[in-house]
Amino acid sequence: MTTTPVTITTTNHAINPHAVPPQLARGFLARDTKTGPIATPNGRTSDTVRNATWLPSGPPEHGGTCPGASTYCHKTPDGTLTCYARRLELGRTTLGAMTTNRLTIWKNLTVTDRTNLCAAILQETHRTQTQPGPTALHNGHPVRQPTLRIGAGGDLATTQDGQAWSAAIAWAYDELPNIRTWLYTRSYGLDRPDPAEPLANLTRQLDGHHLTLYLSTDPTMTDRTRQALTTTTYSHLPVAILADTLNQAHTLLDSLDHNRDRRRITCPVDSGTMPITTPRRNTNHHQGACHKCRACWANPSATAPDIIFIRR
Repeated sequence: MTTTPVTITTTNHAINPHAVPPQLARGFLARDTKTGPIATPNGRTSDTVRNATWLPSGPPEHGGTCPGASTYCHKTPDGTLTCYARRLELGRTTLGAMTTNRLTIWKNLTVTDRTNLCAAILQETHRTQTQPGPTALHNGHPVRQPTLRIGAGGDLATTQDGQAWSAAIAWAYDELPNIRTWLYTRSYGLDRPDPAEPLANLTRQLDGHHLTLYLSTDPTMTDRTRQALTTTTYSHLPVAILADTLNQAHTLLDSLDHNRDRRRITCPVDSGTMPITTPRRNTNHHQGACHKCRACWANPSATAPDIIFIRR
């Protein structure tokens, strides 16, 4: 993938993923072992299916796309980098260059073209999951409920980003009725129009189907999360909390709102109760833990459980 200027031919205001060059949509998709529906028999990431997006991680002032990043999720007070995605971007030069190139292209697109690109990304990952080719690892075993995770690295940087994804997911509600999209975001409660707001509104409009949106938080930003949960925009959403220990996570969730009656689970990979991939039934390949667990994406936002992640 290069930063060569991209042309997306838009004929009208209707969403048109076919206006996007297929190689561009594929170039914005990343493979992700934990969240992917297909993995190799030895549990490694398979390029057969790419089902995640990944843009540069970290605060915008550091070149990232995470305006809501906290000191806890990005760096410790002594400057130690804690963001797992950013560590990967710095440690794997090819990945780092790829995410930077994606962001350069993304920033140069209009909102209409971003929307078309988002729709094309949804369409491309849906195709690879549900229509495996003869050389695909899951040939003969299509994925019945395909998924897209937005932001395996990075977040929603601008309100226009949220608008583009919201419009594309609403399009997919009619055109790709069995795809599920989910994301964990910290782009809420900011001193600006929230990038996450269009998606939060969409979860109500679609009655939670097609999209599950998590408010991500940690010990340094529970005040912002608590305030967001008092608003009509975000009050119905589940929380994904990153903490040092399980007890700390439960204490922080208790402090958010004593009137919240929502089931809680610890990510089974973080708790050690599930490996990062598991055998896919009646096949000779594996699936990522998220497709085995399904807790974060198979439920509407209003009923999805709060999820606990343990910082490593």
